[in-house]
Order: sequence, then C-alpha cells, then structure tokens
Amino acid sequence: MAEQIPFFDPQSAREFLFVPSADEDKYRRGVVGVVAGSDAYPGAGLLTTFAASNTGVGMVRLNSTRRVEDLVLHYAPGVVTVGGRIQSGVIGPGCTNERYEDCRELAQFCIDSKLPLVIDAGALDLVKGLRDYADAHSRSLSRTILTPHHGEAARLLTQFGHQLSRADVDANPAASAKELASLTGAIILLKSATTLCSYLRHDQGSRTQEIASIPQETPWAGVAGSGDVLAGTVAGIAAGFQARAERRQGNPSISEAECATLASLGAWVHAQAALRASIGSEGKTRPIQAIDIARALPEIIGGLCS
Repeated sequence: MAEQIPFFDPQSAREFLFVPSADEDKYRRGVVGVVAGSDAYPGAGLLTTFAASNTGVGMVRLNSTRRVEDLVLHYAPGVVTVGGRIQSGVIGPGCTNERYEDCRELAQFCIDSKLPLVIDAGALDLVKGLRDYADAHSRSLSRTILTPHHGEAARLLTQFGHQLSRADVDANPAASAKELASLTGAIILLKSATTLCSYLRHDQGSRTQEIASIPQETPWAGVAGSGDVLAGTVAGIAAGFQARAERRQGNPSISEAECATLASLGAWVHAQAALRASIGSEGKTRPIQAIDIARALPEIIGGLCS
C-alpha cells in the first residue's frame, strides 16, 4: 500500500504559502517563467499566465507569440515579456509544434538548475527526450511536475513502451499515475474528477512510491482551460516556495518531497478556487469559465495565508 502525501487543510497549507514581508520586492517573492500559448490557442497562454500571476508571486515572465503577449498584457499588464531570473517554469499549455524549441529550452534550464518545472498539454510529448537529456547530464526529473489528463497519460505511457488506451487509464488511474512516475522519475498530477499525485520518494537508498488524491470540489470546474489554470497555479505556488527557500538557505534546491507537496497543494487550491467561483449570490452553484477559477485564486490563497 503506497504511503499518502498529507492531504491539505487550511492549517497545513499555511506551511507552504506566505504573506510577503516588508522587505520582499518582486524578485524575492518568486518569478515564474512561462512558455504557453500560440496563435492557434492564445487563450491557454492567457489562462496559464493569469493564474500564475494570481498566486502571490512577484513577477511572471512570458515567452509567447505577439498575439498571445498582447492578449495577456491586456488582462495582466504587469507580466514581463523578456527573460531573466526565475524560480519555477511552466511549459506547454496551448503550445503547437512551432513553440516546442522554446519549451525545450526552458525545461532544460529548469532541469539543470534544479528548479520546479510544470509540463502540460503539448509539451508532454517532450518528456521522453527530456528524461534522456537529464540522464545524459546526470540530472533527474524529480522536481518536474507532469499534468496529463487521462488521454495524455495513455499517450505518454505508450511513448515509454507501455501500450495503453485512455480506457485503460480510466479503468485504473492510480496504477497509471504510479507507472508514469516510475518511468519518468517525475511527479505526476493525473487530472480528472479526482486528481492523483504520485511520485517516487528516495530516502537513504530506499525508494517508496507515494500517491495522494485531490477531489474536484465542483463539476463546474470541468471546462476548457481549467487545466491551463492548474498549470499556472502549481508553477506560481512552487516559485513562491522556491524563492523563500533561496532567501533562507542561499540558493538551495527544494526537495522532491517538497515539490510533490507543492503539486498537491496547487491542485487543492485550484479545486477550492473553482468551488468559490461557482457559488452564486444565493449560495447556489452556477456555470463558470476557466478564467473565473483564476480570478478566485487570490481570495483562496489570501485566506490561507491570513
């Protein structure tokens, strides 16, 4: 029986979320590097970036097409479209083949720097090559968080030599999440009505496979773009924690266990934001869009930090 990553309640979440102190400027609160969106899928770039911006980080750096950048800056004018220092990365939402080289470049930087990295959507097709890159450079994907839905998980498993269909993943999502964690060495957030987080914990030469479940709080969350918001949320929360660790310890790498906890926390916060967004003035639930989930993040995170 796999051990369970501690489930999140408001008290435990406060160990990983912080109210900024008076001396923390935008660089010290965490910076997220984003490669997301394309001319074909501009909304994904907006949703990922907007969500990351709403987690409490000091800055988001976006690498995308001009169309996506203009759209993002309309909604979030504080986003920066030039490179620089970051504390986490997120690649893939809304990215087409033309964006893969930029995705690969940011991913390799995060792997080499031992920074948290979220890989979503189209960029999941790069995972096998990134694992080979990590192996060749004596690195690992232990701080890399993959966020596939069941169909993407089936495709990933097939790429690694395990011929599975989406129906196979639907039938046993826990086994699929654990298998993906074993094959890639990454942290897996397998998205569905109940999101599963699985990773391999290494401790004094032993290896333990851990898995936790994070239930969706409202079925209204199942809309286009919700996964893009999740990717940005996880990357933003990870950047904030990484920045705090750097200040406290002098540019350390956070542990794989901490990174898995941050992934679970991001999924939990996302679920709470979706629930908050779906509750109307009379207490009844209502339809929402993905951007409503992103807009609810500050209220959820602020409430946890206070």
